[in-house]
Amino acid sequence: MKEEKKQSLKVENVSKVLPFSPKLESGLDSVIDTKHNLIISVVKKGYAYKVVKVANENGASGAFIVNGRGTSKEKKSFFGFEVAPENEMVMMVVNQEMAYPIVKSIYAIADFKSHAKGIVFVLPIATLLD
Repeated sequence: MKEEKKQSLKVENVSKVLPFSPKLESGLDSVIDTKHNLIISVVKKGYAYKVVKVANENGASGAFIVNGRGTSKEKKSFFGFEVAPENEMVMMVVNQEMAYPIVKSIYAIADFKSHAKGIVFVLPIATLLD
């Protein structure tokens, strides 16, 4: 019998983004390839406007705020962040070059160790429909 050797897979680049090419239907004007990111910050209720203010001071031009409320009695977590009632989610679309300074400024006032009990993360945007 031959002994089979276990080979480990080496992942070179986990953060590689695959291109997205949607099929356009009649009625959609155009597809624009972008260099934009979506910044998402989740903070305790009452801190969203502070996040927006700091982001605007560092180059963001607007935000979308969603009030969150938990519906389950059992506590759940997302990346170590407890998802519970009375949270606000702030979403902003920004240029890639502006994303890091904005995230750094948000984190300075609303990290998980602060009273805001916040998290902030960035997602790439591959395509915007006009």
